[in-house]
Amino acid sequence: MGIKARKRLEKGDLVAVHVKGEPAMVCYLGACDGLGATVAVLGQVSLAGISPASVEEAVVVFYPLQRAVNVGLASVVGRLTAGIPELPRLLRQPGLHLVDGRPDRWIIFERGNRRNRRVVTTLSPDEARIPDSAILTHQGFEKIIERGWEA
Repeated sequence: MGIKARKRLEKGDLVAVHVKGEPAMVCYLGACDGLGATVAVLGQVSLAGISPASVEEAVVVFYPLQRAVNVGLASVVGRLTAGIPELPRLLRQPGLHLVDGRPDRWIIFERGNRRNRRVVTTLSPDEARIPDSAILTHQGFEKIIERGWEA
């Protein structure tokens, strides 16, 4: 039995996003400067298997979670009360040109300060974990779950 949906999501809410019949769990981390809901994608795991450590290691994306809850695409099912990570300090965005379908460069910048940025042509493993500064649609969210893009 799930927790009754609230008007507003709260930091630490665990939400089951309905993805083709299987719920994918996310943890709401808060709202991020113009990008909306910041969520840690935990994947198709049981509620009992979620811990602060698993949230810390999860891939972070931006997804209109409040809207998904409001229209029935997602349901609040639990809440973490401790060990919730802060919003990401760094973000990245792809360069404008593609080479073989991939960006030719990545721009890495501090949240809220795009002037302080650096450009790289190849992402290190740590840089690859920096959230992309794009907002996912529900279909985009489904694709990352189907590809197994989860911690």
